[in-house]
Amino acid sequence: MQDSILNKLKNVLKIKIEGRNLERFIQRIIKNKIEIIEIKYKNYKEAYIKIFAKDYQKIEEIKTIYNISIVDSYGMIKLKKSLKYNSFLITMIIIASNRVSAQKSIL
Repeated sequence: MQDSILNKLKNVLKIKIEGRNLERFIQRIIKNKIEIIEIKYKNYKEAYIKIFAKDYQKIEEIKTIYNISIVDSYGMIKLKKSLKYNSFLITMIIIASNRVSAQKSIL
C-alpha cells in the first residue's frame, strides 16, 4: 500500500512523439535505459508514452527527426501546478474559515 502512494507522487510526464519509424526511436530510448511506463500508439507516425520527468532531458538529447511535446504531467509536478494556479482561492478559503471560527467563539 505504501508503494502505491509513493508511485502516485513520482513525477511522470505523458509525451507525444511524432515522426517516421517510431519503433527505431523507442528502441533508442530503451538502449539509453530510459524507463517507459506506458506506450499507446495513435497511428504509425504518432505515439504517446509515459516516462519519469527526470528522463525527459535525455529524450530531448537523443531526438533527431522526431517532434516531442509534453501532453500532461502527473505526480508532484501536477500538484505544484494546481496549488500555484489556485493559491488565491486557497488563501481566501483559509481566511474565511478563520473568520467563521472566530465569530463562533465570540458567541
